[in-house]
Amino acid sequence: MPPAAAPLRLALALLVPALALAGCGEGDPADDDTVSDDDATGDDDTTPPPEPGPFMAGSAEARLPAPLGIGTAGFNGIGQGPSPTPYAVSFPGTTRIHGHPGIKVLALSRGAGFELVLVRLDMVAVREELRGAVVAEVLARTGRDLDDALVIGATHTHSGPGRFIQGALYEVITDRFFTAFYERLVDEIAGAIVAAFDDLAPAELGTTVVDLAGAHEDRRCEDGLDYVNDAMPMLAVSREGRITDLALVYAIHGTVLGVSDLTLSQDASGGIEEKVEQSFDHPVRVMLLNSWAGDMSPGDPERTPEGPLSPVPSDYERMDRLGAFVADALGPALSGITTTAEPEIAGRSFRYPISRAEIGYGEEEFPYEWGGVYCDSPDATCDEVTNIEDLDHRCIPFPETSPGPLQSMFTVGRVGSLDFVTWGGECTTGLAEKAIATLQQASGAADDVVFFGYANDYMGYQLEEEDWWHGGYEASGSMWGPRQGEYMLERLVQSFAAWKEGAELPFAQPAPAPLYDLTGGEPWVPEEATEVGTIAEAPAASYGPADIATFEVNGADPWWGAPRAFLQREDGAFADVLLGNGEPLDSDSYAWFVDLAPEPGYADVDYPSPRRFAWRFSLALARHAPGLDTPLAGGTFRFRVEVPDGDGGTVEAFSDPFEVRAE
Repeated sequence: MPPAAAPLRLALALLVPALALAGCGEGDPADDDTVSDDDATGDDDTTPPPEPGPFMAGSAEARLPAPLGIGTAGFNGIGQGPSPTPYAVSFPGTTRIHGHPGIKVLALSRGAGFELVLVRLDMVAVREELRGAVVAEVLARTGRDLDDALVIGATHTHSGPGRFIQGALYEVITDRFFTAFYERLVDEIAGAIVAAFDDLAPAELGTTVVDLAGAHEDRRCEDGLDYVNDAMPMLAVSREGRITDLALVYAIHGTVLGVSDLTLSQDASGGIEEKVEQSFDHPVRVMLLNSWAGDMSPGDPERTPEGPLSPVPSDYERMDRLGAFVADALGPALSGITTTAEPEIAGRSFRYPISRAEIGYGEEEFPYEWGGVYCDSPDATCDEVTNIEDLDHRCIPFPETSPGPLQSMFTVGRVGSLDFVTWGGECTTGLAEKAIATLQQASGAADDVVFFGYANDYMGYQLEEEDWWHGGYEASGSMWGPRQGEYMLERLVQSFAAWKEGAELPFAQPAPAPLYDLTGGEPWVPEEATEVGTIAEAPAASYGPADIATFEVNGADPWWGAPRAFLQREDGAFADVLLGNGEPLDSDSYAWFVDLAPEPGYADVDYPSPRRFAWRFSLALARHAPGLDTPLAGGTFRFRVEVPDGDGGTVEAFSDPFEVRAE
């Protein structure tokens, strides 16, 4: 059912003041709009510090509640061909799903004050306002205040849903804000976090860092350099002696697909997760959290398949190949992880102001009071390293009515043998390496620091100051000019020292960012669907071992979610085909393409109107390292589909049987 908008809005409205008071690092903002670090900690010398308890871990996952038809975010929609849907405004609407965007959560706990909750979203970014709404919702449901414990990271897929940021200029890359979708998004993320806590059980944690070369490459050419940092920190949770959850942290700008593909997808990150999961012989939940990927494109490794592959477009095949490459490379490291039942877990969040004045620009430097973006120049070139002296005067200004972000946040802490920090944006490799080295030198950070990029907030791109003046795409996306990256680094080091050493903060922390005002949004009314749950087109009677098997089912409006298809094999009776790790081969995975063609089409009859929602499923029978328990060739199969019925339930439909030939 669509979420009840009024109760959620009321809960958030009531919890905003409580969040400002309850969050560790936050004091009473009634007398001032900033709070000192001393006031924020609330330390009492007479109160003994809490002690960590037994280690528990839990995890959960859910679909992102993105209706097929919504526009993607990251690229802009200017000049794109029309693809009208009720779920998109200025962007072309999506028509395909390939690797359904999702939410993954890993909760690590040794009791209150000793927790870390990792959330991975298949979205282009996370804003502090979204994180704050999730913290408030979890607090309302459970009484847990996760402000110091929550790390929400975006994979930065540009094939995830937009329409989740308020502000006129943000509409250029995310389309117009959609209140009903945003409310549902907060609800689903909070629900997945609660489910992860419900899953808590005794566990052990292992941490390590592997060197993963070949899965990404330096895309920035204006700096004249060609180098990467291949570090991949890993967190492994084990229960009863075997790995159950794996968190990977890697720098990869997950943008294989483009806006014109009209596809909702986890993109490169999800392809890696899926293949690593399939490398196990039992179910393991794998999440890939992004790191300093401002200049790191996905790699394009070569991989020789064992036999003929099903013919899929090259970009989709590249994601499959990349995932298989990473899974092969990680095998030895996964077998060598050692775990402990008493890992260190600690975290603390800090907020800091940012503006032209806070950064300290001179009168003629970066003359944009409310921030500026797309600081571009035709003088930027890859043929030679060029310093563009007036680049800071070639920006598009943010208006006072819709300024650039005036504050942001870091969450810092320790997990296992690794210290960690979050970074709210797209950091280049050089700046990230400088940040880690500075943390190690100034505050005694661990030899290995986990750098969660695209996490807890989004501030555009960040480069070293010298690099910014070379221009190019990355420099154009820095919202506070040439010194933004160095300023954020300074605030990060100060925040880390305040947590690690108890040092005094040299800046006053602002209160948490105000949550979005949702009072103007209206509940969404899905369209009426006809013929729900009927098979509209049967599969062919027979397929070759590397063909693509297809069929079509009539479903409900995409607001209710895409139908989920499963391949079944006949062996006395039909049963779901399982992968080698014991998981079913369902249509949310990368083996499938799910396409929607409403009849009448959205361009032919305006919303709202009764329609037949024709969902077409295409299954690639042969892929890179498919991970199936037994080969598909030489068997009889059918499709089973769980179809949302438009009333909160599902109906089940079955296709006619078909053969996959052995030749």
